[in-house]
Amino acid sequence: MDAWEEMMMSPTGKPTSAKLSDPGAFTLIELILVMAMLVILMSVMAPSLGNFFRGRSVDGEARRLSSLIRYGRERAVSEGTPMILWIDPQQRAYGLAEDSTYAAQDTHAVAYPLSRDVFLEVDAARVNSAPVPMTLPMTSGLRPGRTAYAIRFQPDGFIADSSPTQIRFREQNPSTGNRNSRAGTLYLTPSLNRVTYDLRTNITGTARY
Repeated sequence: MDAWEEMMMSPTGKPTSAKLSDPGAFTLIELILVMAMLVILMSVMAPSLGNFFRGRSVDGEARRLSSLIRYGRERAVSEGTPMILWIDPQQRAYGLAEDSTYAAQDTHAVAYPLSRDVFLEVDAARVNSAPVPMTLPMTSGLRPGRTAYAIRFQPDGFIADSSPTQIRFREQNPSTGNRNSRAGTLYLTPSLNRVTYDLRTNITGTARY
């Protein structure tokens, strides 16, 4: 009997079927330690991940409105009819529709709700220091007869002087509804030739495209 057979014999002298444990397997204690480390890691990274996704919401919302501005100008020029891009910060929505004085109903009107992580502010033009009364399109799903800020696109391709001078997008805390600091704020301001709005990271910063 060799040494290996002696190791496999039971104290009674009979062979045993016991096998050596697999050295590559995890023990229960090791699995518990790994899970604990993952929990700690996720708790540390959670705030950073939350800020990342909120920042993405601000960027996505600003780019969506910027695209809608370009679309509104294209419709005004191609159809020869003034277009109104309305913004209602109180109802947290914005949309695009044909000027109601030219068309009773715009079948191509669109409306978008504002993301819950985004706070929107509008600075009105000096010649029009308050939101203008306007009839929001039925497709908007909002209360009719509201007052809203309006970007007016003329058929000649220019933006009316009464259009807002600045639109700001900031992060909003979904649980409290309060806006966060200016960090991460994006701005939409009229271009120098007043044919569109430029997306900027700050008031004097470089436009983003």
